Amino acid sequence: MNQARAAVDAAQAALDQAQTDYDRILRLRAGESASELELTTATNRLNAAKAGHEQARSALREAEAVIGYATIQSPLSGVVIDKMVDVGDMVQPGQTVLRLYDKLQLVATVRESLATRLEVSQQLPVTLDALDLRCEGTISEIVPESDVLSRAFHVKVVGPCPPGVIPGMFGRLHIPLGEREELRIPRSAVRRVGQIAFVYRGVDGNRVERTFVQLAGEHGNQVAIASGLSAGDRIAADPEMLGIN
Repeated sequence: MNQARAAVDAAQAALDQAQTDYDRILRLRAGESASELELTTATNRLNAAKAGHEQARSALREAEAVIGYATIQSPLSGVVIDKMVDVGDMVQPGQTVLRLYDKLQLVATVRESLATRLEVSQQLPVTLDALDLRCEGTISEIVPESDVLSRAFHVKVVGPCPPGVIPGMFGRLHIPLGEREELRIPRSAVRRVGQIAFVYRGVDGNRVERTFVQLAGEHGNQVAIASGLSAGDRIAADPEMLGIN
């Protein structure tokens, strides 16, 4: 291609010189200071220079096309994370030569019944076990094809990834199934006898009794109560804190 560019430059110089000579002979001919033969010769040289210039440009276009066929250009900017071939290897059409990524994303396998609840641009919680990290992700794509065997969709989630997140890490996508009301009490109010949980509850305003409860999950410093208490009950970690004598 460099040779073709040099040939174009040389052809352009020859064309410029031929144009200058032609213009000079044309002026001399107008003043009858040049012969018809000289004008004809200058005209032929100009036409030949134009043809040579166009031929050189055609050769340059051909060289650029050849270079294009010999160059693999990525459709996006990114970071190469794996190279599949080395210099001198023979490759076939469609063969993967390298892997790269332009941004991190979580690819989650979501069963059909849950995938129908999701939509692009929806924000969902994401956790990364290795980093003990919880963050928000945005659904960028729901692959419109279900796996025949697993009957699941691939859901791609992107978001601002904090430092330390690298390709290949395991993550979890949390999909809300709906909303519910639950009764929560401080974790410190729960006492245990073996595997049985109970709380101290004020009864009839003048006495304290142990009330066994069934727990339904922990949420920070609180626990959810599945049964055993009702909204408005008075409880405490210490019976004396209820102010009942």
